[in-house]
Amino acid sequence: MNKNSLNKKILPIIILHGWGLSTLVYKNIVKILKKRNHRVYVFDFPGFGEEPLGNNRVLSDYVIFLKNYLEKRKIKKCILIGHSFGGRIALKFSIKYPINVDKIILTGVPVIRHNGMKQIIAGIIAFFGKKIICIFPKFLEILFRKLLYRLIGESDYIRAGKLKDLFTNIITEDISGYFRDSIVPIYLIWGESDSITPVSDISIMKKIRPNIKYIIIPNTGHRLPYENSFIFANELENYIL
Repeated sequence: MNKNSLNKKILPIIILHGWGLSTLVYKNIVKILKKRNHRVYVFDFPGFGEEPLGNNRVLSDYVIFLKNYLEKRKIKKCILIGHSFGGRIALKFSIKYPINVDKIILTGVPVIRHNGMKQIIAGIIAFFGKKIICIFPKFLEILFRKLLYRLIGESDYIRAGKLKDLFTNIITEDISGYFRDSIVPIYLIWGESDSITPVSDISIMKKIRPNIKYIIIPNTGHRLPYENSFIFANELENYIL
């Protein structure tokens, strides 16, 4: 291992969790990476796990939260691993604070906004939101909400609950521009069977960033980082060392 590899290896790795998740589900990947002498940080975003929601309502609030987290720990430069929702934060963070990010690894992140009926339904939810859904009896409201979110490809986000306003704000913000304009190196590690962010999205992402590097992991889906942690860690190290 050369000196440059050693310098890169000591950069802290920050894992940004997916929607509805918390630090707990990433314990295996954290354990594996720490055994390999990486400094790894994972924490709950507001509204998830043990962290109260507070006044966080839009994606920019989560970017600020991440910035404060790094500053409190005196982390000036890091590697960001963005899983699903966490990837949205990573991309926008890299636009605002590129000097703080060495590289980004994305997995299962909905970079691509698909046109057609899904987009129309997402717009309806964003515009009318609670006014439409609440006309149904409670049990039908729950079923209808799930159906709508599945139709727009956001089944990972079904359990919005008290975060429904945040959910709407998040899914209606187009992050493809952040993906295109970020000056930070970006790498993709994708599950071949991901039904939430299909692997076919990569071909579109390649048109946005032609030199993007990626790896597709067979026999795994959207939960790749924590259901196939060993494989994910191996592929991750190909990009960070």
